[in-house]
Amino acid sequence: MAMTISKYQEALNLLTQETTSIEKFNSIKTILSGQNKKLDELLENCQNALGKIEHIATGDVISLAADSIPEETEEEKKRKKAIILFIKYFRELKSELERVKGELTKNQANQTEAISILAKAKGPAGIVTALALVAALGLIAYGNFKSKPTTQPSQTLQTQVTASPRQTIEIIKFNGKQLPLTQLRVGTGADCDSPHYHAKNEVSATATDGTQIADPGGCGFGRLKDTPTQQIQI
Repeated sequence: MAMTISKYQEALNLLTQETTSIEKFNSIKTILSGQNKKLDELLENCQNALGKIEHIATGDVISLAADSIPEETEEEKKRKKAIILFIKYFRELKSELERVKGELTKNQANQTEAISILAKAKGPAGIVTALALVAALGLIAYGNFKSKPTTQPSQTLQTQVTASPRQTIEIIKFNGKQLPLTQLRVGTGADCDSPHYHAKNEVSATATDGTQIADPGGCGFGRLKDTPTQQIQI
């Protein structure tokens, strides 16, 4: 079940205090468990780190300022190291919760604004506006609270809309590269008994993969009679 912003704020208030305890952490875990995959991972990390702190019992206060933790004996040094690890995960949990709360607040603001616009939308133009807003809100809702999104729906949609149709070009092959005929010219010379291909700019030709292939001179990229052409789609 999705939580309200006030519940996230309740957990955040517990996370921003200068000290914590087993009871406080259990309250935070009760509020946040099952709401977000990243939050669940950080809660588990905190729980594991908490379990490594020696001589901690119900009611004990854990300072979240590492400098105040004593480390005079080997036992105190070991305990401080375990507490520092817990503090690290505790702060990461706080940071992620702030991010999630911010996303939720932003989403609710977008929905409120959209409802206001929809209330004013009238006539055919209003219907188009309404449909566009519904689609936009759907994309926002789909993308929210993903810890590490791969491809955003809006990006996929944009790629589909702007993709150009494939076109057919004529090429020759030279040293494993595909050279479009538009990059070439046909030349002749006393050092060759047949017309041959040279770079159109007399310097280099751009292969289909973007590689610049220098004109080798002489018979260039090959004699016409020895170099078949073929059509490909790009």
